[in-house]
Amino acid sequence: MRVRTRRVQGRVDAFGRWATAMVCAVALSGCLSGDDGHVDLLDDTAVSDTATHADTAPVVDSWPALDVVAPTDADTTPAEDTAAFVDTEGPSDSAEPAETVQPVDTVTPADTVTPVDTVTPVDTVTPVDTVTPVDTVTPVDTVTPVDTVTPADTVTPVDTVTPVDTVTPADTVTPVDTVQPDTVTGTCPTDFDLSAPGAPLEAFVQAGAAESVPTSGTTDDYLYNGAGTIKIATRRAWGATIVFYGMDNGSPGTNPTNTIDANDTGREVQIALYDPDRIRQPCAATASCQSGGGSCANSITYLGWNPVQGGNECNNGSPVDSVTAATGRLEAVVRPLHWNPDWAATTCINTGCGDPGLASLGTDIRYTQRLRFVGDLIVEMDMTVENLADLAHAPTQQELPTLYASYGAYGPNLRHILDSAGAEVPVDLPANDGFFYRNFDSAGGFVTLQNDSRDYGVGIYYENRLTTFQAWQKAGVFNNVRARFSFGIPAYGTVRARAYLLLGSLATIQSQAAWLDGHLPPFGSLDAPAPEASVGDTLTVTGWALDNKGVTAVDVLVDGQLLATTAPSLARPDVCAVWPGYPMCGGAIGFTASVDVAALPACAHLLEIRARDGDGNARVIARRRVYTGGAGCVPTCGGAVCGDDGCGDVCGTCADGSTCEGGHCVVKTHAIRRFYKSGADHMFSWGGSAPAGYADEGEHFTLYDAAGPGRAALYQRYCAACQDHMPTRDANEGSPSFAGAELLGYCATSATAAASRPLRRVYSSAAADHFASASEAELQSLPGFGYALEGVLCYVP
Repeated sequence: MRVRTRRVQGRVDAFGRWATAMVCAVALSGCLSGDDGHVDLLDDTAVSDTATHADTAPVVDSWPALDVVAPTDADTTPAEDTAAFVDTEGPSDSAEPAETVQPVDTVTPADTVTPVDTVTPVDTVTPVDTVTPVDTVTPVDTVTPVDTVTPADTVTPVDTVTPVDTVTPADTVTPVDTVQPDTVTGTCPTDFDLSAPGAPLEAFVQAGAAESVPTSGTTDDYLYNGAGTIKIATRRAWGATIVFYGMDNGSPGTNPTNTIDANDTGREVQIALYDPDRIRQPCAATASCQSGGGSCANSITYLGWNPVQGGNECNNGSPVDSVTAATGRLEAVVRPLHWNPDWAATTCINTGCGDPGLASLGTDIRYTQRLRFVGDLIVEMDMTVENLADLAHAPTQQELPTLYASYGAYGPNLRHILDSAGAEVPVDLPANDGFFYRNFDSAGGFVTLQNDSRDYGVGIYYENRLTTFQAWQKAGVFNNVRARFSFGIPAYGTVRARAYLLLGSLATIQSQAAWLDGHLPPFGSLDAPAPEASVGDTLTVTGWALDNKGVTAVDVLVDGQLLATTAPSLARPDVCAVWPGYPMCGGAIGFTASVDVAALPACAHLLEIRARDGDGNARVIARRRVYTGGAGCVPTCGGAVCGDDGCGDVCGTCADGSTCEGGHCVVKTHAIRRFYKSGADHMFSWGGSAPAGYADEGEHFTLYDAAGPGRAALYQRYCAACQDHMPTRDANEGSPSFAGAELLGYCATSATAAASRPLRRVYSSAAADHFASASEAELQSLPGFGYALEGVLCYVP
């Protein structure tokens, strides 16, 4: 689509014409004591002065989502919606009594940005050319600029950029009720477009440049919009959290238009995760926090399982495995640290920050973050959380993500939290330590934080269209907001979500969010038939589709012809575990349809699945090549890659490490069980019941059935004199004391996408016992039982 542009001249306050709708999500509650009438956010009781942690204890903003009911909240939301998060990523303050932890109001940020009051005007910013709308939507051009009003943050005005708030995407769709199936006809196509559908929302701006800027001993990675006028940045030393979102002033790095807090490792745009069964020491060690297990004092010092993207209470940033800063995209893979390095301790200790082995305690979580501009003022956050361990985490409120907005110390004062209708949210329910919070609804699925003039700020829209939020504030310290987003994290499971950061005035953010709300298309997957499958005379399709509001129809197309239309009719809890929070998850997500294709010639055909929603958005969510056979046998292998082609010949053979099943090469695996004899021995087995004297500890990891490239055999040898089964890759290790070499299976010699979990061997000299584990949580607890780590044997699926 071609668009016409016009340049709008004029000057307004830099923090007056830009709408920012970022949703801050972590509420700092550093101290756990307070006056009568305040609520202790860890247990919903009146706060007593029993906390003993010192003023100098480091505090990081990564509070868990603990179920706390506000004392005077008039909202009538369900019980789970009134639970208050406790902010675990906050600064500390020396202004309160010694037994309380307080925010640090005077912490100098890492990027040493000069406070706003002394900033030289940034008058050299080139305005963003606006995009003339290409449809009949009336632009929001009637807002009178507040050019003569000095914003509360006293920032010198900056040239304004007119928001692109009336752009209509090029992919308009015929209304749902006008699509009719075609007659089943066709020929054998010769060209196939088998490309993946790509991201659901097609960007309607040109991809912008990326750059990496050294700062304070680390690197910040910036991504620009296509016009080069707006930029967003992540900081490598802080787990690739978002530390800047604002205007470009012609210089690399940060500047005073930044709408993000970014004052320490816990106050940016970031994720933090929780487990209600492991919410606090020492019940975290036994997963008994919800079932009456004893716990330590109600203090952030004793938080439990809590991976935090930014870093931990020791003020150590989370490491990144990789960063990609390229044209149009900014990506990072992060390994969040545990906020509390003592989280798995069985006693109420707080010594982890002084222990080199615990001060940067890693987790079993891998987080992938992908950023891209989909509009001049809209950044998409594509988030993937992977659990690399066999430890499941029950549903609770999570931070995915939390948005900390600038509060006036080093940028604009975005102290007004506004719902989608523009009404200010009264963040007035007293918490501990002088903080205030509020649970509230925002019907449009977004929230914005604005300056006094409502003409510059940041906002956030959640693609699953959550409408329940929580805000936290303390004047002169911070303000943030997040959706009340509840989900669990299955063992070895993956959770995905998308959110959109918006920049501009209140009117601009409302316009941008409304555009998103009406133009986000469906997405989904086709489960069957498999790629290159032979479908015979009947084509049966199954799959799922999601949308921010709802999917109304699913079309089956073959070679571009519409052959059938169906609608979601099946529950798919497996899909909602990966994509939680969508309104469709309460009903039907899965679809199925059968189509008679006997009239089609026997050859390869292009199958496409198109999903449509009630807003008129339509999108192909899957495409693949399939084979029909109604006109007799044509030796095309019927989509098979191995075995009989169905016409008297044989298709290809499978590579080493896989077997041929149903015409396809399959990599087969099997589970390994572990048995334990008290105080003496661990042993492994392919399956079966426990030997006499041993207790069955269940399945512990998986091995490949067959050898193949990059794989090694894993054996088990036995020492009769010492009653010790030893897992090993060396069939002769330990001879002559250890004899035999029982083959357990095969594992990868180096980490791969399919086999990413390191299998580590441990040994106890007191028990003369070897065994292996792929569970990071178990390995972290073993030193307390006298086991020492011997190293990585290999990598398992």
